[in-house]
Amino acid sequence: MYNFIEIEAVMERHIEPPTWQRLVLEVLRTVAETTHRRLALGLSSRISSLGDADALYELLNDEVVRLGLNGQSAEWMNAAVLERLNHVVPGGVRIVSQSEYAVEEQLAANRYVGIGVQASMDREAERMKFMKIVEGGTAEAAGLHAGDIVESVDGKDTRKVPLGEVFQWIRGPEESVIRLTVRSPGAESRDVEVVRRVVPLKTLNLVPQNKNEAAALIRLDFVSASSVHELRMIIEELPESVTTVILDLRHSQDGNLRNLNLLADALLEEGELGRIETRSGVRPLVAEGGTIFGTRQPVLVYQPGNSE
Repeated sequence: MYNFIEIEAVMERHIEPPTWQRLVLEVLRTVAETTHRRLALGLSSRISSLGDADALYELLNDEVVRLGLNGQSAEWMNAAVLERLNHVVPGGVRIVSQSEYAVEEQLAANRYVGIGVQASMDREAERMKFMKIVEGGTAEAAGLHAGDIVESVDGKDTRKVPLGEVFQWIRGPEESVIRLTVRSPGAESRDVEVVRRVVPLKTLNLVPQNKNEAAALIRLDFVSASSVHELRMIIEELPESVTTVILDLRHSQDGNLRNLNLLADALLEEGELGRIETRSGVRPLVAEGGTIFGTRQPVLVYQPGNSE
């Protein structure tokens, strides 16, 4: 029997998942299209009548055998299922490891635990190299600098170790201590102890304006669960002379559907933002009245064609 882990992951993790019955039917449609066969008559009604997940899985596997895919590998089947779910699950689906999921949860809540660095692989040294040290992070407090080469992490040599794996070594529980051996350009290697803490990530930046005191330019770098709070704080601290707020969306990255909905709700007056499909059917997603701008005039700048 096939183990359809994608369906279970969607049902357990998605904020507004489709019904079990809908997901099973869509998977069988994928199988039927692949084998150029037709689904059994009355299959949709049979699926709708089943409320137990085990019964649905049994029917699913029976139909997979009937449609002639019993000999296909589990990897092939999972890839086909994932492709179909991308079209029927709101926001699409993406399978990640448990460690990646934990990092994404931290980023979504703007509570990413780390030391506050951005890094790449240095080709000559074949080791991680710090490209940027986050202002206010513990790496900055420990005296680390952009350009430092990381030679070891807690005694583990980093030479020829993939960048993602070294990042896994650097991550850890909040308030735990990491020991790095680093080398600055033209200097000897040194040992540094850094405490892992919440990295002070900023999703928005107020761009200084020299000539126009009546307008404020705010650049959105990426969308997180904290973006609305940050935007509200910036707007509340603007002087009364500012009558126009320009929000620059051209540089934004990441498109978490929930976070985008939160931002859209804060920017728009009453109206329909979109639609959500739930177990009980399709319902509109409506913005609450009022916007975060108050009496100030909002201007949004965006890049046409930017899917983010």
